[in-house]
Amino acid sequence: MERDTERYAALDLGSNSFHLLLAEFRDQRMVRLHTDRAMVRLAEGLDEKRNLDPAVAERALAAMRRFQPVLAELPTDHIRVVGTNTLRAARADGFLETAESILGAPIEIISGIEEARLIYTGVLAAADGPPRLRCTVDIGGGSTELVRGREVPQQLQSLYMGCVSYHRRFFADGVIAGKNGAKKRAATISTAPAAPPARSCRGCSTWPTAPRW
Repeated sequence: MERDTERYAALDLGSNSFHLLLAEFRDQRMVRLHTDRAMVRLAEGLDEKRNLDPAVAERALAAMRRFQPVLAELPTDHIRVVGTNTLRAARADGFLETAESILGAPIEIISGIEEARLIYTGVLAAADGPPRLRCTVDIGGGSTELVRGREVPQQLQSLYMGCVSYHRRFFADGVIAGKNGAKKRAATISTAPAAPPARSCRGCSTWPTAPRW
């Protein structure tokens, strides 16, 4: 269809959930046409050796099969599929190849810093008012991204701590208090300065230790 040439799709393969957005540009403005979300909890499927559990992998592939009809009518260069923290870490032989064959589009595994940059770009696009100093914190399933900036991000950080990974590691029994809470606090303190290095964007910097606001 002629109209489809102005349509774009973005698919975020997150550690907690997958998010699909189909949008169309009209008069230089983005109009949301369709959204879908699947609670996959991909990070739940990683073992200590970073292998991806087959049942969780199949849960993820089932979500992609559901998304595929939305992508089918679009040219490949109008689709962007990104994988985040869990897919950065996972050893999942054949998973990405199978996923790409289902979606009909390549999957880009982005760095934590690129993830932070994209988050800030999305927040800024929806922000009102004149440019001013902003702080964005995104707590994901496997990582947490922090960004500070104005019209462009100036400082970015990605920490290896997320709601799914920490739940599984410290609160699998559903108990937050006691020894579980103490272990979590100790891990949080040690994780912040030890976040793995990642590439920065031009004109941006990362915090060498825990960010100070």
